[in-house]
Amino acid sequence: MAINVMPYVDSNIIPLGLVYAPQRTYTLKVDEANMPTGTKLYLFDKYLNQQVELLSGGSYIFDVTSDSLSQGDKRFELRTLGKPTSVSSVHSQDGELNVAIYPNPATNNVKLKYETTINDIMTIEVSDLSGKIIYSSRLMTKNSGEETIGVEGLSTGIYIVKVKCGNKQTKLKLVKH
Repeated sequence: MAINVMPYVDSNIIPLGLVYAPQRTYTLKVDEANMPTGTKLYLFDKYLNQQVELLSGGSYIFDVTSDSLSQGDKRFELRTLGKPTSVSSVHSQDGELNVAIYPNPATNNVKLKYETTINDIMTIEVSDLSGKIIYSSRLMTKNSGEETIGVEGLSTGIYIVKVKCGNKQTKLKLVKH
């Protein structure tokens, strides 16, 4: 099963179902759970009345039995929890780069705030999940600063903000409502 990119909504419930599941043991594997920083994704098994956090590389094992409640389209739900925050830091002997974006999620504009000890040109790129660059900016850094990025024309979804200064680079997730 694969789930496409969806806008993040706090405390959202997404029903999942089993279309056809013969009686046996199944394993739900999570290759990648790409959630905004500060949020969590849970699988709620209504049949067993238990909730587990879905983490990248994790799995959930369950049985389908002759009991009709163990099958069908009403057994599982995905649940989101938390408020997205996007703060990223890169530290090393060569310098330091701290970046935050807010508000996140955003509707019209997002502010990128930075602090750095690196005296170099900073490159800011916003790309969609396919890697297509939507926004690009270059600026000479000071010790700290702020850049406003208009996102009103972007489609609802998740974007990647990449900030590079000198040999330091960081990526943050941006949620557009």
